Formats: sequence, C-alpha cells, structure tokens
Amino acid sequence: MRSKVSMLVFLAFLCAGVSTMYTQRLVRKPVSEKQQVQMRHGDDSQQAVLDGASDAVWRKTMQGYRAFQKKYPVGSRFMKSLAEGQSPEIMVVGCVDSRVDMAILLGARPGTLFTERNVANIVPPFQKDQCRHGTGAALEYGIDKRFLNVKHLIIVGHSKCGGIKALLTGLDNKKNTFIMPWVSQTKAALETLPEAKRTESPMSDDTVDECAKAALKESYKHCLEYPFIAERVKDGSLIIHVWFFDIGKGMIYMWAKDKEDKPWEPIDEKTLNRFLESKRARVQ
Repeated sequence: MRSKVSMLVFLAFLCAGVSTMYTQRLVRKPVSEKQQVQMRHGDDSQQAVLDGASDAVWRKTMQGYRAFQKKYPVGSRFMKSLAEGQSPEIMVVGCVDSRVDMAILLGARPGTLFTERNVANIVPPFQKDQCRHGTGAALEYGIDKRFLNVKHLIIVGHSKCGGIKALLTGLDNKKNTFIMPWVSQTKAALETLPEAKRTESPMSDDTVDECAKAALKESYKHCLEYPFIAERVKDGSLIIHVWFFDIGKGMIYMWAKDKEDKPWEPIDEKTLNRFLESKRARVQ
C-alpha cells in the first residue's frame, strides 16, 4: 500500500514538474542574439557582444548571397551570358557612402551599370601625366569608343555627404593622408556659397547639401575637359546626367541647368524624357 502511495506521489510530482516546464516554455521570452552569445561565452563581456554582432552581420551577408544565387542560379543562362563579357549602356560616378548604391536604388541587374565610386563622387580635372588616376581610368574605359562606349554618364551626389562636409569644415591634415587632397579638387564649389554659410559653426545639413550640389556642377565641368567625353557629348552619342539623392526622402533630383528658378527637379519618367528630348534636339 505504502509503495503505491509513494508511486502516486512520484507521478504527481513528475506531472507537476512537466506541467511547470511546459508552462515556462509557453511563456518564456525569446532569447536575443546578444543573450545567446553571452550564454555561449559564459559571461557578458564586451568581446561576447562584439562577437555576437559580427556573427549577425555575417549571417545577414550570407543570406544576401543566398538570395542572389536564388535569383541568379549558378550555371543559369543569364550568368553564362555575363561571363562572355559586359556591354552596359550606363556609367555611374557615385560616392562610396554605404547608403547610396545606385544598383540597388535603380533595381539594376548585374551588367547594367558600369560604376566608379569615390569619396564625394568627384570627377577630377583632366590631367595627362604619369600619376595614377583611378577615376580617369574608369571614365576612359567606360566612355571611350574603343572600350565600353556607354550611352549615358550619371554623376550622382547625395545629402549629408561626409566628404563634402570635410571640404567645408576642413580636416587636420596630420590626421588624414588622402581625404583633404582628394576633396579639394572640387573646392571651387565653396566659392558659390555665401560667406555666412562657409563660416557656419556648426555646419548645417542644408549648407552641406547646397555645397554637394555645387560640387556636382564642378564635376560636370571637369567631365567636359576629357577629350573622349567632350567629343561624344558634342556629337550626341553621350548624355551626361547630374543627379542628387536625398537620403531622408528617398528621392532622386535631376539638375536641369536651363531652369534657373528651379534647377533641381524630382526625377520621374516625365522629367527624364523631357531632359533626353532637349539633349537630342540640341545635337540636331
């Protein structure tokens, strides 16, 4: 009899324990990635947090790669065609800023955009010397008729550009080797700003954006110094577009240099077609 009672008590205890575990499992909050990493490391050290963040970044990176392979399967006809060579009709000179990837913004497939990216999306003045001109080399390969012979060149800047802010505020040259010499190639843009804006402290985002737009116009002027660009613009086989991407609004604006009252227009199919027609009319 006693053994039966003991067995019943044990079963009641076991059932209560299982019930408690099951209830806890139902109400348990999900464990965050940070907590999972801390559990693996056995502490809440800063290194554990850093390792967790790194793990999360690489998981997302690999998810993106798998998504790419799903969209463009290995061995697909499309990927095999890309392996045969490239024939893009559009070249883009853009900024290295991680928020401004024109392939993503335009939903472009691989092989569509020939892209050169640098700090502050600058087209430097034409210089024929023995120096190593990375942007010049990209322009030559993309635009010269002997090479890719693209039909359109897009120079695109963006809001809150760090390179342009450096141009405005200056940087201690002892703390950087390349940035100031590079962005100074478009310092003429500073002269277009009123003195009050050039000396603002702190520098406002609106002033940075105004300077970024002025720097785009300087890059446009520099483009026409390159013989292989000027020749093609003149004969109408190349059209240069100057764009500005407002990150906060998620909108691209196009420079309409003939419209002094409203030189920057939101880009859409209508404004783009009007721009292209005006370019073709000039050539004719």
